[in-house]
Amino acid sequence: MQDHGADPALSLPIDITYSKLADWLVDRRKIPTDWRKRLAGVQSRVRTVLSTLPRDVDSWFRTLDAEGVGYVEAKRIRDILLAASPDSRNFLGRATGAAGEWNSIVSAYEKDFLYLGEAAQLMVQNTNYDIPDLKRQVVRLQQLVADSERKEAEVKRSAGQSAVKYQQACQELGIEGLNIRAELLSLGKTLPTIFADVVEALCSGTVERALDYYQAFTKYALAGEHDDTAVLTTLKELRDNPPDINAAVTLSPNVTEQIKPKENRESVTQPDLFTTEIDWGIDTTSGTDTGPPLDINWDIGAMEPHSYAASKDGKVENAAEAGTPVDIDWDIGTIEPDLEGAGNGEGVLSSEQVLAGASVDNPQGVSEISWDIQVPEGGATEINWDIDVEEDGLVATTEVVSSSNFGVSYGGSELDSSGGEEVKQTFSLAATDYRNKLLDDLFELKAFLKQRLEEMENEDTAALQNQVQAVAPTSISQHGSESLMAMVTSVCQVLNLLTNRKTRDLILLSTSLRYLERLETSLVQKKQNEAKLHQTMKDLINKRLELRNNLTMMWPKQEAVVERTKSYKQLVEKSVSAQYSDRKVNIIGEINTALGIF
Repeated sequence: MQDHGADPALSLPIDITYSKLADWLVDRRKIPTDWRKRLAGVQSRVRTVLSTLPRDVDSWFRTLDAEGVGYVEAKRIRDILLAASPDSRNFLGRATGAAGEWNSIVSAYEKDFLYLGEAAQLMVQNTNYDIPDLKRQVVRLQQLVADSERKEAEVKRSAGQSAVKYQQACQELGIEGLNIRAELLSLGKTLPTIFADVVEALCSGTVERALDYYQAFTKYALAGEHDDTAVLTTLKELRDNPPDINAAVTLSPNVTEQIKPKENRESVTQPDLFTTEIDWGIDTTSGTDTGPPLDINWDIGAMEPHSYAASKDGKVENAAEAGTPVDIDWDIGTIEPDLEGAGNGEGVLSSEQVLAGASVDNPQGVSEISWDIQVPEGGATEINWDIDVEEDGLVATTEVVSSSNFGVSYGGSELDSSGGEEVKQTFSLAATDYRNKLLDDLFELKAFLKQRLEEMENEDTAALQNQVQAVAPTSISQHGSESLMAMVTSVCQVLNLLTNRKTRDLILLSTSLRYLERLETSLVQKKQNEAKLHQTMKDLINKRLELRNNLTMMWPKQEAVVERTKSYKQLVEKSVSAQYSDRKVNIIGEINTALGIF
């Protein structure tokens, strides 16, 4: 080392910006101007020799590629080969074989300081591009891992919520959720139990007292005006004639057929909905007195009717024997005309008169009954009575078409239109019309009780109510606030039984295939949603593991590039310092920030 005491400027360090290092070396003629061309030739030799490198000599050799081998790596390869094969030198001490090839590559780098140009090029490439890119990749992978963990937690929470919703939906319906469709279909069997609870609650003492109280109060309030005012008729009829809870509503036959498998479907016959015979009140002897009911023989399309046709001499012959067109005998008990004494024309009817329904007493053929039935030629035909008792897939086993002619009432009995026996009808609680009437009565009773309770407890009307209670009948005055509160509670309980979601769902399940399919689809979607979320969570876990593996591989790669850049920086500083009498040389600029040197 030379003494720089005489010239203080010579003791100052040499600072070289890493991006200007190559130009600085060329300007000071440390490396030739065509150093890039020569360096390309050396690197080409490196790629050729590297392909024949015995990689089993050292494990480090297996990690080398052509882009990662420079002057520093070439020297290390040469030293490893020489240490592995001490006899790889000739008698002059020169390396031979693979060690000799790499020794010549090292000599080519050292000639004209080409390795300094390579080092300057490598530092610029790594500082400006490779290291920042690797750092960005690391940051991006870390962000992706964090996002994946966050999404995984959200999906896991959503899957748990979906499972809870599915279990709640099944619990609300009262099913386990293992076989959704079969369990939904079996829910209809629980309707009689719920209806039994409703009937039991309606027939309880508290509700009956409320009904009697309302009726007594109405009669008292309207005394002298409408003593026979009917209130809560449906509720009374239910109390007097409880509906058949076992006559539960079931899916109509055509809906049931859609539920069955195709191979098991058979033709379904509509049930006979009429439970009583109908007395048409047709008399065969007179038009005034009503006799016992007759069975009507429609006899449509019969091949041997009792029809008549007029012969040429005015007498009536059998139409079948005369070969005339056959007419239909309705057999409605008309008086048969006297056809024997037709000598003078009296009592003899023409064929047109007979067909018009004329008799001896009624020669004009004025008929009291006009059936107005058109019978086509060729025989019998089907009669469409156009009576539809199916409503939205609903078939009541004891339900009859409501008509004033039949004298049918909900849950009670009436005399039929002919004044005969009582026609008893009991409707199921699942029948929409009947249930709506019952709900109307219950809401009316609830509103009345709450109004009375409000009037009793309100200070403004308490005095007036006390006077009313004092002069009112015992059936009214015996009920105070506590009694009315118990009545309101009982009525509300019945309303809740009839209007809660479970009851509505059960009725809809039993009467509507479309609702059944919609509810089944909703439950299946909730169940599938949970499974999809679990699958999504598994995919996120696999993705997170893959990202962590990439991040794990990225760290060593980044560290390797940083360490290689540091080694070339130190090589340049040491070599340039040796050329300038060991003056301190510093490579400055962004390279120190990239390498973490401060």
